[in-house]
Amino acid sequence: GHYGRGFAFVVIEQKRGSMATETTAAHAEQQDHLRARLQACRLQFGNDRCVECGSPDPDWISVNLGEFMCIKCSGIHRSLGVEISFIQNLGLDDWTEENVQILETRGNDSSKEIWEANIPSDYRRPQPDSSLLERRDFIFAKYIFHSFLPTSTAFLPEYALKVIENATKRRAEFTELAHRMSHSDAGSHEYKGVLLLTVVSGDD
Repeated sequence: GHYGRGFAFVVIEQKRGSMATETTAAHAEQQDHLRARLQACRLQFGNDRCVECGSPDPDWISVNLGEFMCIKCSGIHRSLGVEISFIQNLGLDDWTEENVQILETRGNDSSKEIWEANIPSDYRRPQPDSSLLERRDFIFAKYIFHSFLPTSTAFLPEYALKVIENATKRRAEFTELAHRMSHSDAGSHEYKGVLLLTVVSGDD
């Protein structure tokens, strides 16, 4: 009767809630496992410092490039767009098995063999205390203008060729952006970090 239907409804709702809790717990466990592997990868020589400026203990990652970097350099990378450099945080973002495997098979030293293959020995690369403009000039030179690529790109991996293709299409756009930044006061601003906001409610 009426009470039987009500009881069945309560049981179903309790089962749904239990399944949701189990799913959440399984996801959290999976993420802990993936992040532990990323932490181990970051401790490897070469990955323990920012790929661009050498700052220690980088916890920002370009997933498709397979690079570990500091928060300041990650901000420049993020401005390139995800088709050139897809940025995630080691501890804040969710990870997939595929993305973790990319980091485990690439890494900073492997990346430098591509994007810094022909960097001059006397080139002054960014340091941990470099300005944003110094970082930007170096990062743009590497990934947008391809200033240090190997003489022949015929044997580069497919992902690198895709990044080169995407960057070449947008080169004029980034040339204009670099010009505007160079004639602004952007270099005088200190980069403090990333502010994460949660929208509780609102309308479009």
